[in-house]
Amino acid sequence: MKNIFYIIAVFLVVNLKTYSQEIIPIENEFDTDDDRGYFKDVNGVLDKFTGEWEFTDATHYFKIKFYKIEYVNYPSWNGNYIFDELRSFMLYKELQGGNWVTIYNTYPASYSATDLANQNFNNFTSIRGNTTWHNDNKVTLFYYEPSPTCSRINEQELILIYSSSSGSPQLNWQLGSINGSSIVEPCSLETGNPIYQYKIPNQMTLNKL
Repeated sequence: MKNIFYIIAVFLVVNLKTYSQEIIPIENEFDTDDDRGYFKDVNGVLDKFTGEWEFTDATHYFKIKFYKIEYVNYPSWNGNYIFDELRSFMLYKELQGGNWVTIYNTYPASYSATDLANQNFNNFTSIRGNTTWHNDNKVTLFYYEPSPTCSRINEQELILIYSSSSGSPQLNWQLGSINGSSIVEPCSLETGNPIYQYKIPNQMTLNKL
């Protein structure tokens, strides 16, 4: 009987904590000291960035799919950090010797809505993030390109600015500041590991497909 009461008590405490969790709009993330709340896209500011986008010129072809994942539960040094964010798949080609050569293709062969709702699917292997800085048409993401193991990569940010002034949705794509570098796993030694140079153009205008 004591075990039954204990189980019930634990259930009530867990549910009380869940229901009492503060929901903070992601655009207000840096206006609060509460880092234990749920930074949720309650106003849909990330929605305009979702879907497939394309850029092409004489020598480059780039396509990216952004989708939103909710309630990512990420452990941090002082607890769990919970948030909604954008994640992505990409296809990048270059014209080489008169032929289009695929440089990156991170689109999975198949995936389902359940996969896209799973926080462990496509985790940390995509361009991703959610920082809006009080601008509903601008988002800053963590930048990522597939890189050889044991190389070093620049820790860089990507700035996307949404616009429909041309009559159709567009994204202005611009790489931002570099905040150091890191080693591509599984290697850990930095000496002798060369910087991998990113290949995707750092400034583009993408059109929605």
